[in-house]
Amino acid sequence: MFGSVNPHSDPGSSSSHQSPDPDLVAAQRRRFLMGIVGIGAAALMAGCETGQSALMPGPRYPDMDDGEDTFSPDVWKKPVYVGNTPITPKAAPPPVPASALPQGVISRSTWTRAVPILSRTGPMGRVTRITIHHDALSSAGLTTQAAVMARLEQHRANHVRAQWADIGYHYIVDPSGRIWEGRPAYLTGAHVKDQNENNIGVMCLGNFEVQSPTAAQLASLDQFVGQLARNHRVPIGRVYTHKELGKTLCPGRNLQRYIAQSRGKGGRMFALA
Repeated sequence: MFGSVNPHSDPGSSSSHQSPDPDLVAAQRRRFLMGIVGIGAAALMAGCETGQSALMPGPRYPDMDDGEDTFSPDVWKKPVYVGNTPITPKAAPPPVPASALPQGVISRSTWTRAVPILSRTGPMGRVTRITIHHDALSSAGLTTQAAVMARLEQHRANHVRAQWADIGYHYIVDPSGRIWEGRPAYLTGAHVKDQNENNIGVMCLGNFEVQSPTAAQLASLDQFVGQLARNHRVPIGRVYTHKELGKTLCPGRNLQRYIAQSRGKGGRMFALA
C-alpha cells in the first residue's frame, strides 16, 4: 500500500515523570515558532507559492471563532453569504471518517487536532483536475513518523498565519511513501493561485530542485494519483504540476522530469490512471 503508521505510538514519550525544564520548554517553543516562519520563506524562495484566491468571491460561512462546534447542525442553520446574497445551507458537510478516505491514506487526526477555518474556504464541488507540488524544503531529516507529523503541523500553522483556512494541500506524500491527509478533500484547497477550485492538491515532501524523490515516494505518488484520477474520473491530461499552471519552479526540476515521463503514454502513472 502506501506505507503504515501507528497512530497510538508517541515517539517523544519517556518513562521519566520529572517535570520538564522550563528553560528547555521555552527554547523548544522558540525553535518551533521560528521554524513556522522559516518554512514559508524557504518555500517561497524555492518556488512553491500557493494561494487561497478564487475565480469568484468565496462564500462567507458562519463565524466559527465563538467556540461553537464547526460541524454542529445549529451552526449551519446560520446564513452563508455569496457576495451579498444570503443562502441557508441544507446541511453541514460532515467530517470525513477515516474509512471514507482513499485507501491507504493516514487520517489528519493522526497529526493534528485542529479543524479548518470554514469562513476562509468553500466546498470543493466536483473534482476536475489534480495538481502535484513539492514543499521546497529538504526532506533529509524526515526519517521518522514524528518528524513528518511535525513538518505537516508547521505547514498548517504557517498557512493559517497567512489567513488561509488550513494547510493548503489535500494530500502529502512523505519520503517513505506514506500518504497523509491534509486539508479535507471536500473543501477547496490553497495550492495554485487563482486555480484552486475543483482542484485536488497533492504535495511531496522535499526540495526537488536539488534533491531527487525517493523510489518509495514516486511509487506511492504514481499509485495514489492514479487512484484519485480513477475515483474522480479525471483524465490523465488534467493531471498537472504546479509550474504548468503558474510561474513557479514547483515541483522542482527532478520531480517535474519524472512526472512528464510517468504521465506520458507507457508511463506508470498513465497506466494506473
